[in-house]
Amino acid sequence: MKVLVTGGAGFIGSHVAEFFSRKGYEVVVLDKFARSEVFKKDKSISEYNWNYLKTLKNVKLIKGDIRNFEEVKNASKGCSIIVHVATQVAVTTSLADPFLDSEINALGTLNVLEAARINDSSLIFTSTNKVYGNSFS
Repeated sequence: MKVLVTGGAGFIGSHVAEFFSRKGYEVVVLDKFARSEVFKKDKSISEYNWNYLKTLKNVKLIKGDIRNFEEVKNASKGCSIIVHVATQVAVTTSLADPFLDSEINALGTLNVLEAARINDSSLIFTSTNKVYGNSFS
């Protein structure tokens, strides 16, 4: 079985990709490293995850953008499952650049939904603690 993980170089996505790889699935990881661009920070964590994923069997890495439908469509070909983790979650970024936030979250998710429909794939969405805030003080 083949799985696409969008945002696969991030914390959650890299663990999802590793999980499916260790279960023997063929895994495609699609990531643009946008988090480091949006936050103006270095790419070291994403690159660490990316390089770690290179060591796993059955993992194909694609540097691509969920805002580009053709890239999502091509990456998702033959995938039975799509795990969508590539989102922009920072409230500060959404306030500073709402168009970028909308492009990533709305257009990007629409592209993933359409790719899932075309491929008749099951779709799994994940979330982050940033959606809920820090209520454990």
